[in-house]
Amino acid sequence: MKPELVVFGTSPLVSAELHTAIRRLFGDTYPVRESLTEDAAREDPEKDACWIAAPIQYPHVSRFLPKEKTFLLDMQPAAEFFLAMTARVPEGAPISVFNNRKAYAERFIGQMKDRIRGNHPYTAISYEDMPEETVLSLLGKARYITGASCFTGEGSILCESPYKESLPKDVSILPASRVPTFDSSLRLIPRPLGQRQCHIKTIFSLAARRERELKELLRKAESPDEKEIAREEIASAIQCFERACRIALLEGASRLPAKEKETYKPPAKELEENAELIKIIRGRLRQQASAIEKAMQNAREEAISPDNNPHP
Repeated sequence: MKPELVVFGTSPLVSAELHTAIRRLFGDTYPVRESLTEDAAREDPEKDACWIAAPIQYPHVSRFLPKEKTFLLDMQPAAEFFLAMTARVPEGAPISVFNNRKAYAERFIGQMKDRIRGNHPYTAISYEDMPEETVLSLLGKARYITGASCFTGEGSILCESPYKESLPKDVSILPASRVPTFDSSLRLIPRPLGQRQCHIKTIFSLAARRERELKELLRKAESPDEKEIAREEIASAIQCFERACRIALLEGASRLPAKEKETYKPPAKELEENAELIKIIRGRLRQQASAIEKAMQNAREEAISPDNNPHP
């Protein structure tokens, strides 16, 4: 019997978002159930299940459930979102982040500060943590609003009363589709799968899909800032993939006792079978990084070219 995957969220909207992310990773292989963080204490810790929570909720959930079967899935805006924000939001324009909880809005702001260049003032608007009149007042002053698409996209709570009536007519709303971080996805995969070989094959599949996404990202990147965002995404993917290979090949099966993990060494045959595939995927990711470096250099050369200088 396959283990149940239980996703926790501070609201049904967040649980549904995590549910979608899990389906993207595993398809219909495992049963998935949504739950609220506040209900973690009601779960049966002896059940054959894996409990999944976002980083901010993980400490609460892990108080009631076995830590070896409870782990986090970190979500972040897709790289395409950062490109859109860079292209559509003017330098220095204020950005408001709409969410149900302040902690998540501030985390979202931190992710944007890491990726979006420009001195933007940010405002967190959390409708469950703030008085309604404060939320409406902040929305009424907003120029650019973003946040997870489950809160800001079409048909979301932002589009419902009383929030929609307070929005300025010229406000720009930029919903962010969020995806699991590559790193946390790789840490999650071995838990329900258990078997090491299956884990390795799933990592390769995930890396190959990520490679396709990065190629598309590079194709869309136009300005030097956009290319820099794409370059950072690829560099991060290379780091995560190499770390995942180490976890898969050197730590062995995820359900080994901790002491056995410390001394486990994979069979030479397994290393030989996968070494060439690891080399190929790592090489492809590095090629993508080199391609972006070259594109950025070309952009810099064009920027300083005499033909592009109106004041020789």
